[in-house]
Amino acid sequence: MKFIEWLLLAIIAGLSVSAVANPASSFASSTALRYVPLGDSYTRGKGVPQEDTWPMLLTRHLQAEGIDIELSVNPAQNGATLKKVLDEQVPILLKKRATLVTVLIGVNDWVRGTGSRRFTQRLKRLLSTLLDFLPARERLLLITLPDFSCSPLGKTFGYGKSAPNGLTRFNNIIKRQAQEKGLWVVDLFPLSREICQDPGMFTQDELHPSRKQYVEWEKLIYPIMRKMLSAEKVSEEP
Repeated sequence: MKFIEWLLLAIIAGLSVSAVANPASSFASSTALRYVPLGDSYTRGKGVPQEDTWPMLLTRHLQAEGIDIELSVNPAQNGATLKKVLDEQVPILLKKRATLVTVLIGVNDWVRGTGSRRFTQRLKRLLSTLLDFLPARERLLLITLPDFSCSPLGKTFGYGKSAPNGLTRFNNIIKRQAQEKGLWVVDLFPLSREICQDPGMFTQDELHPSRKQYVEWEKLIYPIMRKMLSAEKVSEEP
């Protein structure tokens, strides 16, 4: 009977079109970290299976190292902006009662011409909302924006130096907010520029990261995530 009830719940959960849940989350313990990554296509994993996205690779790596964690849901959306994260993804995060969050958002804000002031205002609002909800600052990890302009397709957009300069400006805002609020941050921008000359780092659209590139992202994100979680444990000790 319990198996039938679980099966029905799994089927209902699978009908959701707003987010992708981790199939293994049903088996996670009640004490597991409930991880929810916020973002756009970089986090959603456009063009790759969900198991090959960096949030899933990160979750599996942490699990393999003995961390009790589940990827509760991936609400990231292709083309998302900070406003969409606030309006559509945060409610999902709150409903899932997330206890661990990563934020990688802003490329589409820049592409659509969002100014630095508005970007800063929305980022502050997002971080304040998350910090009010999460149990500790060490449960929120910020990630800077990669440089899409050096990808095979990105070079054809004609942005020239404006893209890396604009993304760097937004990344400086992200870093400044992280510093002001005492948050951990992963700087993805330099790595994205180092590996963009390898065509194998991109999917068939020649713009979005392939599994090969996500593996490199996870290698950068994982140790900082571990340090962040360890720092929280130290701060909890008497």
